[in-house]
Amino acid sequence: MAGLSFSPGRAFARKGPNHEPAWCEGVTIPIFMTWAPDELDDDRRDRFNRIASPVKILYEQNTGVHGSSTLRPDKNPDGYEAIWPAGMDFLEHHSK
Repeated sequence: MAGLSFSPGRAFARKGPNHEPAWCEGVTIPIFMTWAPDELDDDRRDRFNRIASPVKILYEQNTGVHGSSTLRPDKNPDGYEAIWPAGMDFLEHHSK
């Protein structure tokens, strides 16, 4: 089992300041995370670093949009082609 996560965390902000770190620390499966370039800040890097999994990939996009829409050519015409192979390679190596 493995996971892909696109722009994670926004929904957890409504649950209180201590909810998000607990969520991150509970992730133990291999995980691939990415945020749009304008979303990836120090707080989100910290969120990624808190993940307990020994296998975690932070994919830094050059161009992208919020969430899984970054995979869509109509939403992310300049970046979708780069992220697809990265995500598929991750799944091929870690989803068994």
